[in-house]
Amino acid sequence: MDHLKNMREYFRIGKTKEASWRESQLKGLRRFLVERENDIFMALMQDLGKHRLEAFRDEVFLNFLHII
Repeated sequence: MDHLKNMREYFRIGKTKEASWRESQLKGLRRFLVERENDIFMALMQDLGKHRLEAFRDEVFLNFLHII
């Protein structure tokens, strides 16, 4: 909980980046993930032996649920 308090204080004093900057970073990350999707799934297959559907379920969807 102390970590959350520190983050809120940091935000309150205005040291954070503008929302537009954060949005552009997220868009760039999304673009990278879309462009490299096949490479990412291939690496998951090679490293973990996971089929594309299994990798999506385990590595993408479940992690997405933790974010929201």
